[in-house]
Amino acid sequence: MSNWEFGHLFYHFLSIANLANLGLTSGLVKFVAEYLLEQDKTKLGKLIFTSILSMSVLFGSISLIILFFAESLLKYVIDINFLKIALEILPFSLASLCINAIGGVFTSVLEGYQKNYIRNFIYIVSGIIMFGGVIFLTPQYHLKGVAISQLIQSVFIFLTALVFTVKIDNNNRFKKLKMEFKIF
Repeated sequence: MSNWEFGHLFYHFLSIANLANLGLTSGLVKFVAEYLLEQDKTKLGKLIFTSILSMSVLFGSISLIILFFAESLLKYVIDINFLKIALEILPFSLASLCINAIGGVFTSVLEGYQKNYIRNFIYIVSGIIMFGGVIFLTPQYHLKGVAISQLIQSVFIFLTALVFTVKIDNNNRFKKLKMEFKIF
């Protein structure tokens, strides 16, 4: 398996792993729009916080399990020549997965507010950041540079979507967010 094939396989693994959010972020768009129509800001804050907490626990747990069993599992699916690099980039990729999941909450909130143009702008700029990161980091760090670029992209999406979510509505600030199991 070449470096390109390995990178391509790893990219598809992360894309499939993003499906593991079980449609939570897609459902979030619907509920944000409904709560905005009801004009109930307390429900909205509880929804956002519950989603953040749920995604953090879900993807954090999955990532820890994968990290714990990574070496014993990866040796069955990755050529032994690439096992070292796979284990080296795995923490970056799992961190990116977790941050993307939580960032997905904020981009879904933007969609629920019908601010798709902001979400699209964030993703366009993040693609440019990823591309630039790959160009600058890959010559020195090789495949690890791609993983680092992806992590930088995820952090950008998360932080930018968070800022816009708070800017759109002051009720979306963390101090006003609470967990509610009924919403979960």
